Amino acid sequence: MGNIPDDLREICEKHNNHFLLRKLRANWLWFCPFIASHVSIPEDMNDEDIMVNLNDQYIQLQDFEKKLVEVMSEGSTDE
Repeated sequence: MGNIPDDLREICEKHNNHFLLRKLRANWLWFCPFIASHVSIPEDMNDEDIMVNLNDQYIQLQDFEKKLVEVMSEGSTDE
């Protein structure tokens, strides 16, 4: 991990130990910690089905966020 302060490196390493990081593109140094599943939305999809897909995506994000907060709070003295 490049030139970052030790305290930030500790946070990054804590995150990396618990979550699979996927490189967005080959040879990039930036990582994306969360990517929702892909959904095809054909032009004829009705609004209700679109909302179901969006809600599913939002639930995935909330689940990831909950796990992230739990992991990052482990051992924290701020609690």
